[in-house]
Amino acid sequence: MLNAYPIKAGLCTGSGDIIGLVSVVVTPDMVGRRVALFGSWEAKDGLGKPTKEQTHFAGFVTEAGGIGAIIRSEAEALESIKAYRGRQ
Repeated sequence: MLNAYPIKAGLCTGSGDIIGLVSVVVTPDMVGRRVALFGSWEAKDGLGKPTKEQTHFAGFVTEAGGIGAIIRSEAEALESIKAYRGRQ
């Protein structure tokens, strides 16, 4: 049996456990250079629920043009990146 316990991780209160960036090519009107896109992924197990702060932070990142997601698997993290690319 696992002895799981909460840990504090991430950038600030409400930020995801996993933070990073995704390199994307910007549109031609921005001269085609590459920029870093901010991403924040809050990892939860099958039963875990995000806090109000975590939900707010994920929404804030998404509204600002980044990737903010609550995920339960690596596949969901990859899907959030694909979904972002579909919004462009």
